[in-house]
Amino acid sequence: MSDGLDEADARIVAALQADGRAELLDIAAETGLPGTTVRDRLAALEDRGVVRGHTVRVDYDRAGYACPVVIRLRVADDAVPTVTERLRDCPRIHSVYELTGPWNLFAVGRFRSREEFDTYCSRLVTDAAVEAVDVDVVAETVKEGEPVAPRVPVTPRE
Repeated sequence: MSDGLDEADARIVAALQADGRAELLDIAAETGLPGTTVRDRLAALEDRGVVRGHTVRVDYDRAGYACPVVIRLRVADDAVPTVTERLRDCPRIHSVYELTGPWNLFAVGRFRSREEFDTYCSRLVTDAAVEAVDVDVVAETVKEGEPVAPRVPVTPRE
């Protein structure tokens, strides 16, 4: 498969996405696979870097980070590594993407307040490596941080 998951691996990943704290025997019951198979396949998925730990999902509004933002930046090609490192080092920025097109960097972050974001943004717009910045404060979060479901092949019924 192009995504590197066969049907059994995809079922294991889907079960973990539903409950990252699930016990191996629960995953086995969910997937219909023997417990030893789940254990071995999960270890292989971790070794390959497909599964990179087990985490929690945080409600950032309730945690006090009520100012979500999206930031588009236009940066000279030779400055992209420097600016991406600065974005990556900011604890309030949780995603950074290099893009094609006129805006070559895209960042998503969560700040405690508009004032905190404005302070951060003022540093961005005065950064000599940054040619232009376009920002939006998110009006409403519709979907955030949901796992991408692996494609689980459907076995035809006989």
